[in-house]
Amino acid sequence: MRGRAMLLVVSLMLSAGLLLFLSSQPPGLAAQDSPLAPDSPLAVAPEATATPEPTATTTVTPTATATHTTTPTPTDAATATATATAATPSATPTRRAVAAPTTDAIEPFDVDAFDAFIAAARRTFDVPGAAVAIIDGDEVLLAEGYGVRQLGAEAAVDADTRFVLGGASHLLLASAAAALADAGVIELDRPVVEYLTEFALYDGYAGDHTTLRDLLAHRTGLPAYTGDLLDKLGLDRGAALAQLQYLPPAVSFRGQEGFSNLGIFAAAEVLDAVEDKPWEEIVAERIFTPLGMARSSGYSDALLEDENVAAAHFDAGTGVAVGDWPNLTVLGAAGQTAATLADLTAWVRMALAAGELDGEPLLTAESVQALFAPAMVGGDGGPLQDPLAARCLGCTTYYYRGHRIVEAAGAAPGSRALLLLAPDDDLGLIVLANRDLTALPEAVRNEFLEQLFGAANRNLQADARALEATWKAQRTPPAAPPDPFEPTLALTGYTGNYASDFFGDWIISSVLGQDRLEVAAGLSGFPGDLLPFDGDTFLLTWRDANEGHDEITFTLEGDLVIGFTSTRYGEFTRTGD
Repeated sequence: MRGRAMLLVVSLMLSAGLLLFLSSQPPGLAAQDSPLAPDSPLAVAPEATATPEPTATTTVTPTATATHTTTPTPTDAATATATATAATPSATPTRRAVAAPTTDAIEPFDVDAFDAFIAAARRTFDVPGAAVAIIDGDEVLLAEGYGVRQLGAEAAVDADTRFVLGGASHLLLASAAAALADAGVIELDRPVVEYLTEFALYDGYAGDHTTLRDLLAHRTGLPAYTGDLLDKLGLDRGAALAQLQYLPPAVSFRGQEGFSNLGIFAAAEVLDAVEDKPWEEIVAERIFTPLGMARSSGYSDALLEDENVAAAHFDAGTGVAVGDWPNLTVLGAAGQTAATLADLTAWVRMALAAGELDGEPLLTAESVQALFAPAMVGGDGGPLQDPLAARCLGCTTYYYRGHRIVEAAGAAPGSRALLLLAPDDDLGLIVLANRDLTALPEAVRNEFLEQLFGAANRNLQADARALEATWKAQRTPPAAPPDPFEPTLALTGYTGNYASDFFGDWIISSVLGQDRLEVAAGLSGFPGDLLPFDGDTFLLTWRDANEGHDEITFTLEGDLVIGFTSTRYGEFTRTGD
């Protein structure tokens, strides 16, 4: 798929029997069979000595507005590290060198060395600002900001800086669904049409039987990485939900996982129907407020409440540029939630404590286990490409050298986020970064896993750099053929009104004196440009760079255009001039 970063590998279809095999934790993969010490791998050994924590004082200055500007990468002198202030006294971070208990399975871990790695990796990946936390049970060992909130400004990232989470926010929505299930308000395995009667899918059977578990585990059959443009077309949430019935499935229902923001959107609409309030308020009431996550919100205007916000940054070709945050009026539940490092440590501590924080229950232990239980095998997940990696509820799970890992990674326009738990080892990691499509979170994750559980049999840092290069290549327009054909018709012959059952009405018009066509998509007239590419194939480039590129090929009958097809957007029929 051109123009979209594929954050997770499109997986192979595996049988239900193999899924059951994974769910039952086979020998060699079962947590109870791993050679783990009973205590935390980050417990301080008697001979370890504490390292005094350096104190960093930063002066906060207003950040510039998020307009497209190109500014040089900040120098080391502009890099500020801010010590975290946690939401609760028990979460105050402790900076120290730590050693693992005696075991062949867990390596000694030095927090200060890891801190130095993060600072260097931020510069390697050219990320303006980042925030990283390590959680050991109920203790926050590291919660630090690195670099600046915005290029050209001096204000440093700290543990209270808001970042947009992208797909990592799926896990927070799933947590809210689990809380409603604990309260008896909803059942994760009941067909959602019993709560949201207007829910329908192209496949009638799938529409009648889809559950919240199906939506949160990306196993409905909806095509992977498809449909995000729906947010740009001027629809409200109700109208967008109605469009799902017109999107043909890519695979059979519960036959194969496929990452779909549309499925997460639908899950949020189910919660809305049950509670009669928007998902933003439900997540706040069920998760953020009980955990003291006061600086976290699903509303986009939360980013404007104060100046301690990580600006969105993009690759402008000539350097890193400041851009605009996403404003997802429809698909916000799939990627718009903003949170801070300090707030997210509270969620991780709760999850590691089987649903409790500071002795107060939020979720039942059974619900936490359900969040992290495999629901659909995906394959080739994690840094070692575990063939039995699986989708859970709003997250994925895989094994790294015999250790079970749960991970939620996300990419929003201009930012990245990664939440990781090793639940059987009582450990957590959070990585936030304010640059579009950076693999810094994966680089930090890889170093964390290798330091804790042993080196991989491959260069994981090289893998992270290669991953980022792949993402950038997918955003690069395709190269023109060496000897392209001319369009069959004059450009005016391709103009007209076109319609798709799912993506609605598009208008293609000519531009006087220019060798291009213009596209106005949907009720909003979302703008794009069409340039001749090869014969009757044109290159579509949306003016919102986050939507990327695609090739569309017009279909002719004689000298008359009757429609066009697109890899990303399917078939359109010409409906008029």
